[in-house]
Amino acid sequence: MQCQRSEAAAVGLDRRSAGRAREGRQRRLRGGIGALALVAGLSGCADDPTYTLAPPLAGLEHVEAAAIGAKVRLSASPTAVAVASEEGQLGGRIVRFSFLVADGAVAVDTAAPTLDHTFKAAGSFALQLEVVDDAGRSSRVSSVLHVQPALGATCSDVDASACVSGRCRQGVCVVLACTGAENCPDDLRCQAGQCRRDATTAGRVSEKAP
Repeated sequence: MQCQRSEAAAVGLDRRSAGRAREGRQRRLRGGIGALALVAGLSGCADDPTYTLAPPLAGLEHVEAAAIGAKVRLSASPTAVAVASEEGQLGGRIVRFSFLVADGAVAVDTAAPTLDHTFKAAGSFALQLEVVDDAGRSSRVSSVLHVQPALGATCSDVDASACVSGRCRQGVCVVLACTGAENCPDDLRCQAGQCRRDATTAGRVSEKAP
């Protein structure tokens, strides 16, 4: 791979190209591969000792609310790591995921990008995910999950306008916690720690709602 091509791919990818690369790596991560895109930092050629990749950006996906006793899956699928080209020939790899649920549970360190957790009491519980790549660099993201005695549907696949992320899963809004824009799908922005629809997109969704 030529140095000029690597620099252009790492630094000069437009948002649409970056989005396609990110989506492909996210699908791989959900399958347990543990490698995804984006955000490359480059200070030389790929075969140059000064060549470096940017640190990972932790991202966490979970439902916004759950009922007591329900099993909840926490997923690191929005996490992003650097690649040196759009094709991803050179890139980082997440080797450790550390999940912490602040309901009295201990932190779980695992090589898997998901954790299933059952809440035994009602309340609002802080969540934290730390990811570490194969170069020892880390990133941390936080979120909150609300647990209730019983839970009714608040959204649907047809109308997710009530959801900040515009995503609904089995009647419950999905939260995409982010540390940077690369954690979010192309139609969302990372604001105040969550991937959110911008005002224009939210308005269009609301107009379609019955």
